[in-house]
Amino acid sequence: MDLKEALLNLQSRIEKYQGSGQTADMTETETRRLLVDPLVQALGWDTEKLECVRQGWRGAKSAGDQREADYALFVEGQKKPAVLVEAKRFRTVLDRGQPLTQTLTYAFLNGVEWCVLTNGRSVTVYDAFSRDSVKDRLLFEAIELDRLDSAEGVSSDRAAALLAMFTPEGLRANRPADFRESHRLKADVVSCVEEMLRKPSPPLVKLVAKALEDRYGLPQIGDCLKGLRLLRGDTQLPLRRGRHKATPEPDRVIKRRARRGSKQAERLEHWAKLDTIICPAREGGFKEEFLARKRWFAIRINPDRIPYIKYIAVYRTRPVAAITHYGKVEAIEPWENSGKYIVKLKYRAKEIGPIPGSRSKKGAKGVQAPRFTSFEALSSAKTLDDCVAE
Repeated sequence: MDLKEALLNLQSRIEKYQGSGQTADMTETETRRLLVDPLVQALGWDTEKLECVRQGWRGAKSAGDQREADYALFVEGQKKPAVLVEAKRFRTVLDRGQPLTQTLTYAFLNGVEWCVLTNGRSVTVYDAFSRDSVKDRLLFEAIELDRLDSAEGVSSDRAAALLAMFTPEGLRANRPADFRESHRLKADVVSCVEEMLRKPSPPLVKLVAKALEDRYGLPQIGDCLKGLRLLRGDTQLPLRRGRHKATPEPDRVIKRRARRGSKQAERLEHWAKLDTIICPAREGGFKEEFLARKRWFAIRINPDRIPYIKYIAVYRTRPVAAITHYGKVEAIEPWENSGKYIVKLKYRAKEIGPIPGSRSKKGAKGVQAPRFTSFEALSSAKTLDDCVAE
């Protein structure tokens, strides 16, 4: 079984436990046995060999209350662990408070560069040797095993490629360090060029004009440079820090971007009518983010659609299985250098419906990825079939 298949199997197992309500009181020991042990094994570590995996490993130094690591992974022939894995209860939030700082300090004091934190469904990897803030020590975005291949999560291919760095073979080849240095280089280059493009210098503008054989005027090129996007790693980052306008201006957009009567113009005109995005949300995220913090995040959106989006509605997954709230969009901004976006609400979310999932012979059909509709259709809809557009 390859790593991708193993991760998808874990996803199915997690969904089964969540569906039956067993995760509500799942202990740390049960989380380790049912979810973390299989993950460690999927990464190629033989949990039956003490020279490969030690559980309850005690380092020479402690950090606060922490005197041992749940798992220590040893590359063959090395006396010091290559990775420490800390497992928490299933419902534990991994990125907050003293436990995270204490774990990273413990790894650092014992000379272990990489630290993996997991609660069975979420996997985060930290560089314990980094001097950056805790948030900036993340090697890559958190991998939510229960959200693989969904709009809210990463793809199973990407998850497998990232976690493969922490197989014995990946660590022997020093792939995590290479990944870190590659992204640091790209981040520094992007930051440098980004600064240059905030206020493009006349020599830079003239250089571009010359390369384009003076087909465009210098003011046009200067304005274009200010709005460019660069790539950092494998994600796209907008150079401008300002907010996207949430109020659509379809006539100006279509005139600027497409010839009248072209397929692109038709597509933009179609998008202009669909001013509402519908996103799936689990109960925890719905209450903590959409209601409490007036936002929804990690949404994949075609950047060309952003000027048209005026409202956001949330489809709450089971057991609710319906759209129950919506909000007016204040701003849509890049989210954590991920290539996705965060939508911020202008006011508190308002109730609507409920608008349940459409019904078929196979049961209720909900929203699994962002969908678009018009606010007018949403306001009068009785089911998703009445409003969701393809």
